[in-house]
Amino acid sequence: MFCENCGAKMPDNAKFCGGCGQRVGEPLKGSAPVAPPPPQEQRAYTPPPAPPQQNPFREERRDANPSAYAMGALSAPLTMGQYLVMFLLMGIPLVGLILLLMWAFGSNANINKKNFARASLVLSLIAIVLWVAIGGIIVSLFMDAFRGGYYY
Repeated sequence: MFCENCGAKMPDNAKFCGGCGQRVGEPLKGSAPVAPPPPQEQRAYTPPPAPPQQNPFREERRDANPSAYAMGALSAPLTMGQYLVMFLLMGIPLVGLILLLMWAFGSNANINKKNFARASLVLSLIAIVLWVAIGGIIVSLFMDAFRGGYYY
């Protein structure tokens, strides 16, 4: 048998608890007799609403410009064949320059073709400036070398 007050084990014929001193069968001091709780209504379990599905591996960019991503074909990567055709067309003297200008500054060109055309134009301008500078140096060296040979 166990004490109703402290839960200590007692012999079956004990009149008092050895742990707390409470008389066996007597209600606890300062407490009213305990009545069983009233039965509660049984409600069917309804699970909480599921949170919206989110992909943890994809970050949402709220500050990005949606029109920049809606271009579709204008932002697709170029294929090897498209690059070969671009190089062949750029080899034609006047047509290549016109196409580079159209691709670099046109509004309906693929973004990859546009960046390639701009880089090609910048490299071409750098090459022209270097050729003019080196050509001027070579011409001035020849002029100085031949001018000094006519003295008698």
